[in-house]
Amino acid sequence: MKKILITISFLVFDLANNFCLAQQPYEALIRGLENSEREAILKGDTGTLLKLLSPHIVVHNPENSIVTFKQITERIRSGKIAYSSLERIIEKISFVENIAIVNGQRGSYTKGSFNKCRQNGYKKFYKHLDER
Repeated sequence: MKKILITISFLVFDLANNFCLAQQPYEALIRGLENSEREAILKGDTGTLLKLLSPHIVVHNPENSIVTFKQITERIRSGKIAYSSLERIIEKISFVENIAIVNGQRGSYTKGSFNKCRQNGYKKFYKHLDER
């Protein structure tokens, strides 16, 4: 009986350990995607954003309104979205099936202004993980 309990305990530990290790490459991938998106917004690179984001995305923006991908790109092109700096502080990445949920904070400085727009509290950015 002891051998069975020890074997089961070892298998549970091994499965949990492998599950955690399997998430690490995805976490690095998600952090890289978040950083690429941040850099594209800073540069005003709507072409890169089109590669990174779904054209069906909707975002709750700092002006407290919901905007579509088309509206985001229009705001970038018109200069309404123009930051001298943009930071995303990722505090936790959770995985639920093939979706990563990124929780953290975001802060930015608008170009030509000394006003800082800090969004305190948690924001969620959803990324679909390809099944590889």
